[in-house]
Amino acid sequence: MDNFNLIHEFALVCGIIITLLILLLLGKKQNKQLHDYFLLIFFIAVLFLFLNHYANYHQIFWLHVSTNFLTASINFLIGPLIYYYIKSLFTKVNYKTPRFWLTFLPFLIYTLIFTLPLTLSNPTDGLIVDYLHLYLDNSTAFYTVETLYLLFFTLLALQLLEQFTNVLKSYYSNLTRADILWSKRLLLGVILYLVIDITLTISEITLYQFPIPHYYINVMTILLVVLYLGYYGFFQAQMLLPSFLMEKTSGFKSKNVKKKSTKSNTSFSTEEITQIKAALHKSLEKEQLYLNETLTLSDLAQEVQLTDKKLSAFINQELDTNFYELVNQYRIATFKTEVALVANQNLTIWGIASQCGFNSKTSFNRIFKKQTGLTPSQYQKTLGGKKPK
Repeated sequence: MDNFNLIHEFALVCGIIITLLILLLLGKKQNKQLHDYFLLIFFIAVLFLFLNHYANYHQIFWLHVSTNFLTASINFLIGPLIYYYIKSLFTKVNYKTPRFWLTFLPFLIYTLIFTLPLTLSNPTDGLIVDYLHLYLDNSTAFYTVETLYLLFFTLLALQLLEQFTNVLKSYYSNLTRADILWSKRLLLGVILYLVIDITLTISEITLYQFPIPHYYINVMTILLVVLYLGYYGFFQAQMLLPSFLMEKTSGFKSKNVKKKSTKSNTSFSTEEITQIKAALHKSLEKEQLYLNETLTLSDLAQEVQLTDKKLSAFINQELDTNFYELVNQYRIATFKTEVALVANQNLTIWGIASQCGFNSKTSFNRIFKKQTGLTPSQYQKTLGGKKPK
């Protein structure tokens, strides 16, 4: 047990330090959007959770009281929080509506009616209100409601993320897969925690005593999830939230992603097809708009004087592709030309790719392999030249 205590305390200290570092990075972010604040509150809640466990472990009364009001009902807070975080990445969230605040109402009610009276009750004098006995006698039922609330919003957020991901390629020319995966793994991390917590709770109810205390495993699970999100968000996805989604595209509403199909009823005459192809040729081949790494469907639509919806339908129907793939076809073609030039022999492969409109080395490698069947390094070797990678 002494070893467990040592590991537990180490995990708590690590969790507090890592969460503080993540909050520091998020806090220093310039021009914060609404999703930044949702993520900040999420990690503040995680920090309070670690601090509350630390207070209970060392019996620090003042720290327990100051953190318990949030952590005792944290599932009611985290659920809506991560749902609106995912939603606000892609579309506008109106936080001034009653519907928005109603989702946080269970957290407020639970805190005021149960958490605060329990926290303020003196162990020697008993509970300050009698109805708390009913709450304590039925704690499993309350736990079930709270857990299902978090699980419901987490699954809802995961579904929403999948829906938006299906159509993102029609709006953004640089879709960094790592950024999408970070948001998805945040949700999967919450689900992992819930699965472990529910399993342990059921085992305790059925009188099966797990060899390792429940709260030890909870702390370790949260720590591992936070460690992974911190590392992956900073080193792999190049941020602690998807930066490529900060630029909002007008008309990109959640109702547009209810159906996966990209088919449209828009029809084009022969004359329209000729005109639009000529406009795209001018914008993409002559003016080389694809070199702009932040190019969006709205930008290109404005250049060819079409609406976003009509241009997207044209690309899907007449070119049999989507905006994302169309633009990256031009970028790959330009890369092939540039990498073969003697003048570029001293540049790295990624150095050339970044000049061709790519803003992520990971997505460039993936797209190049998909289009050519070779990695960029393998392709470079077929040219007979050797450049640094």
